[in-house]
Amino acid sequence: MKISKIYEQLFIHIFLIVSLFIPQFVQGGEYIISGKVIDAEMGKPVPGVNIFIENSEIGCVTDINGFFQIKTSVEKNEVLIVSHIKYEKQRIELKPGQNNTDFVIRLFPDIIAAKASIIVTATRCAKRKLDIPQASEIVNREEIIENMSSNITDLLDKTPGFNQVWEYHSPLLLRGMSSKHMIVLKNGNRRIGTFPGGFMGQALNIYDIERIEVIRGPGSVMYGTGAIAGIINIISPDPFKCSGLKARIEGGYGSNNNELIGLSELSWGNEFLGLNISGKIRKADDYVYGDGTTAENSMMEDKDISAHIGWKPIKNHTLILHTDYHNGGPWGKPIGFNKNYNLRVDNEEYNSSSSVKYVIKKLSVFEKFVISGYYDYLRRDYHKRPLNVITHEPASLETVHYKHKYGGGQVYASVKPLKKQLLTFGADGYAARLWSPGEKEDYVNNTFSSDKGVDNAGITSIGIFLQDDWIIMSNFLSLVTGIRYDIADVDEGDNPLNGKSGMKEQREAFSGNIGLVNHPAEKTSLTLNVGRAFRMPNAAEMFTKTISCVGIKMGNPDLEPEYSLNFDLGYRGVFENLEFDAALFTNLLDDFITQYKAPDSVDYDLTYGNISKARISGGELSASYRFRNLPNSRHHIMISGSAQYNYGVDVTGKDSYFTSGGPLRGIPPLRLRTALRYIGTSHFLGYRCGYFVGIDVDHFEAQNRIPTVFYSWGSEASEAYTLMGLTAGLNLKQLPGSPQFRLRVKNLMDAKYKPFGSYIMGMGRNIKILVRFSF
Repeated sequence: MKISKIYEQLFIHIFLIVSLFIPQFVQGGEYIISGKVIDAEMGKPVPGVNIFIENSEIGCVTDINGFFQIKTSVEKNEVLIVSHIKYEKQRIELKPGQNNTDFVIRLFPDIIAAKASIIVTATRCAKRKLDIPQASEIVNREEIIENMSSNITDLLDKTPGFNQVWEYHSPLLLRGMSSKHMIVLKNGNRRIGTFPGGFMGQALNIYDIERIEVIRGPGSVMYGTGAIAGIINIISPDPFKCSGLKARIEGGYGSNNNELIGLSELSWGNEFLGLNISGKIRKADDYVYGDGTTAENSMMEDKDISAHIGWKPIKNHTLILHTDYHNGGPWGKPIGFNKNYNLRVDNEEYNSSSSVKYVIKKLSVFEKFVISGYYDYLRRDYHKRPLNVITHEPASLETVHYKHKYGGGQVYASVKPLKKQLLTFGADGYAARLWSPGEKEDYVNNTFSSDKGVDNAGITSIGIFLQDDWIIMSNFLSLVTGIRYDIADVDEGDNPLNGKSGMKEQREAFSGNIGLVNHPAEKTSLTLNVGRAFRMPNAAEMFTKTISCVGIKMGNPDLEPEYSLNFDLGYRGVFENLEFDAALFTNLLDDFITQYKAPDSVDYDLTYGNISKARISGGELSASYRFRNLPNSRHHIMISGSAQYNYGVDVTGKDSYFTSGGPLRGIPPLRLRTALRYIGTSHFLGYRCGYFVGIDVDHFEAQNRIPTVFYSWGSEASEAYTLMGLTAGLNLKQLPGSPQFRLRVKNLMDAKYKPFGSYIMGMGRNIKILVRFSF
């Protein structure tokens, strides 16, 4: 009896032991792989990480807390791949025949991988940079913080293809053309700058930007008039980016001009609702030139506040509201910036901008349906003070009260006629109106006069477009084609003498685009893009008489739209530690609009005209290489460099665009940039910290190809010069408040130089520091 009991107990134990293994054998030897993925520098979980068994389809994605679990059969030596676009890829060897649980996988940021990002601007849908036919660039939030720029012009000056003319509120050039020949967008909507001189970026808070997407080359098909040189799309912080309540405060200082800056941000969100509010306040004195003298009248002061609200009422539906307010001034142009040392110019401005966008994904036959609207209001008081040549005191005060209203909207949809074909079509339009009453007070003769100036002048434009994006030959080749039609009414406004309606002109234009993308290898692309773009002349160029810091400008009612036929060839990609981007372009311009010195017989200084035929050619090359694991996986060295060159020719009256001719105005010289950065992680007071230190060199060749006709700037030769800079940063994100420290030294060697196109010296050495806390 006792023996039977023993056998019974033995049988039960054997049965229980075997039963533990039965599921494994029944399911082919199933084991569990699980763990958590965290950021090595911050110690915080990383969601959205792809984890899979190498050479298989078995895998998963980490959840919001960084956890993952995979059930698989591991009967031999297998490798677990851990991959995320912003981090270095990891390979982990698995032990065969047993569970592999409780992994804690620490990921380190991968600079090169993070740069190979997604572009939404080029085709109005999210695509890899490698899959679009135009040359492009992304400026992310971290780069914005590290550069500590005064405005977006200063920030983009470091991006391939861009140049600025002078410091502090400089015109922005892209591929040798002014800001009038590029479109500036905010979240996909048009954004105005300082009218009527084109876009100038002092009215934008660059610290309220998540990223900037730049498309170099024509973009009229998708965005209409003005996209000849390219597109700048400024993307605000995503109101859904955080879960719960988060806050950020920052403070900075610039030594050259005693610049003080304070920044703050508050975010709250959940799965259905998100809110982001940010603010900026800044004050700076006159800056100092490289020769030690003061740039008189270069002071700056501004205040900004922005709010971004997102709501997801139902699945696949998103409503986003953006609003910004900017109070700028006084800010001034340094005396002598326009070669007039007896003139003081300063401004005060107030700018509000609001937009609303409703996006529906997967609606019936539509992949995406978008409707949006926007409205900008700008008021700027422009003060012009001619100085007494003896006492250097103001002899008079001329004030122009610019008021500019600008609004519009767009509606478009995307459908998939075929599995690998995306058709995007829609319509957009905008209207702009300008008022510029002014007055003049003469201190010498004790007189006062007023002028109604421009009264309700502006432009109204509408357009329809169609773009076809088709992947053919099994992802080996992509074809992007598009066509657009626009019609615009340009209005002089009411005549200031009799109050009656002034002149009106109507202009229309067709534009088109065809692009090819070939992938010789998985992470490389060879592109060819041919685009016809256009720009409508605005009311200031056609009709109005405006007072500017370079003199009185008079419009030309006979101006025609300017056209561009652009050929762009590109080769870009990523090879392990190397990222590169090369582009060559030729822009053939018809009726190119520029300004001329007016005849002495008239009472104005400048006017506008069409150059019947011109050509701008050039190219950009940028590359970066990362030396990893020096001496271990926590230390790296990044070397990067870029080159850009533009050559502009006026070939009016020539038989061919490719013959020799006179130089165009405002074409920048050859520019070379190099940078070296050391990146590492270590421990500080028992906490893991990340740090970097870098040095950069920016060289400009001499520019001797200048037009013989006076144009207000860019009419004098410039000498070659070289600038050096220093950057450093420290991240202590495991400490309370996640402190970050940034250092930026511009013009490290305190060089004396005169920037291309400028009549005054450049800024001397400027040491900027920024401290950031996040909660």
